[in-house]
Amino acid sequence: MVGDRSPPCGIPPIRDGIAPVVDSFRHRMIVYGGGAAYTDVWQLTLDRDPRWTMLAPTGTAPPGRAYHVAIHDAPRDRMVVFGGTSSGGQRLNDVWALDLASHAWSPITALGTPPAARANHAAIYDPLRDRMIVFGGVTTNMLLNDVWSLSLSTPATWTTIVPGGTPPAPRSYPSTIYDPGGDRMLMFGGTGRNDVWSLNLSGPPAWTPIVPSGTPPHGRFGQSAHYDPYRARMIVYGGAYPGFPSYQYFGDTWQLDLTGPPSWTELAPSGPRPPPRLNHGAVYDPVFDRMVVFAGEGENTVFYDDTWMLVWKTPSLGVAERSSGAIRLAAPVPSPARGAARIRFELARAGRATLSVLDLEGRRVATIRDGWATAGAHECVWSGRDEAGRAASAGVYLVRLEADGARLARKLVWLR
Repeated sequence: MVGDRSPPCGIPPIRDGIAPVVDSFRHRMIVYGGGAAYTDVWQLTLDRDPRWTMLAPTGTAPPGRAYHVAIHDAPRDRMVVFGGTSSGGQRLNDVWALDLASHAWSPITALGTPPAARANHAAIYDPLRDRMIVFGGVTTNMLLNDVWSLSLSTPATWTTIVPGGTPPAPRSYPSTIYDPGGDRMLMFGGTGRNDVWSLNLSGPPAWTPIVPSGTPPHGRFGQSAHYDPYRARMIVYGGAYPGFPSYQYFGDTWQLDLTGPPSWTELAPSGPRPPPRLNHGAVYDPVFDRMVVFAGEGENTVFYDDTWMLVWKTPSLGVAERSSGAIRLAAPVPSPARGAARIRFELARAGRATLSVLDLEGRRVATIRDGWATAGAHECVWSGRDEAGRAASAGVYLVRLEADGARLARKLVWLR
C-alpha cells in the first residue's frame, strides 16, 4: 500500500460534505456540490495521469447542497442524488439525475410518500432489485434510523422498509456499502459509534448486528467506506469522534474482511499520508486498484481541496484471497475481448465452484458457472451477456472464482 498526492493543479475549491461516484463506463470520478451548498460538478479522470475538469451540465439544475447522497445508476448511465442541506440550512428530500453521457440534469418525480427531508445520511445501489436504499441521517432536529427504497425503473417509487430484528440506534454520518457476496447492506459507525450492522436485501428484510473479530476502529462519524471487490472487504478511512472540548480527527485506514467470519484489521500504508479528516469523498478505482480520496474537513476547521491515492499494489494478473494454492484462475483470454472470452481455472479438490462476472462496483453481471466441479482444470466461456441475456456494456469487468473457501479475481476488458 503506497500513498500519493495527485494531481497538483486544476482542482475544485475546498469543500466537505460530498458524495462522489465512479462512472465505470468512462473511468472517472464525479463530484457534485458540497461545501457551502455548491452547485458545481467536477470530473476526475482515473487514468495514470488523473486530471480535474469542471463540467457544465445542461437542463434544470438542482439547488446547491452538501451532506447529500449519490449513487451510480449504471443501467441508466446516470448519477442519482438525494437529500442534503441547502445554502440556507434547509434539509432536502428531492431526487435528481445527472445523465453521464450528455451531462444533463433532470428532476426525478417519484411516486409514493417520500422520506423526511434529511442530511448526513447514507445510501447504496441495490443491483439485483434495481433500487436505491437510504438509511438514517438527521432532520432539522432529530436523528434517524429509518430505511427507504427508491425503485429506479419507470415510474420511480418511494417505499418505506420496516426490517425485522432490533434496529441500529439512530445516527448521522454513517457509512454503508453493498456486499455482493452476502447480498446485503453493511452499515458502519456514525455519531461516534463503531458498530457494524447487516441488512439482508433478499427475502424479508431484517437487521442483524455483526461482531467482527480483531480490534475495532475507534468510534467515529463522517468516515468513508467502500467495497473492494478483489479482496471482498470493506475499507474505512478517516472520520472523527465528537469528543469534548473538540473533535478527535482520524487519518487511519481499516479493512473489514468479508471472505470468512468478519474481522477488523488496521492497515499501515507506506509513503506520505493525507492529514486526518472527515466528511471527505472516497471511491475505489478497480482498474488501478486504489482508493481515491478528495477534500474534507480537518483539525482547527481547516478545509481541504487535495486529492490522494492509496494504491494497493495488486499483482498484474489479479489477487488471491486466502487461496493457499487450493484454486487457480488464469487471466481471461483474449482481453480486450469481443464476442467471447475464455476463462480457465483449476481446483485442488472437487467441490462447488462459482465463476461470475462483476462490474467495477462489485455488482454481479453474470454467473458463468455455479455447481459441482471435479478436481483439475476447467475452461468456461463468457459470451458478454448479463443475467437477463442482454449484451453487457463495453468496459472493464472482474471475473471472480469462489471455491474451496477461497476467492480469486482477474480483470477483463470487454469491447462488445
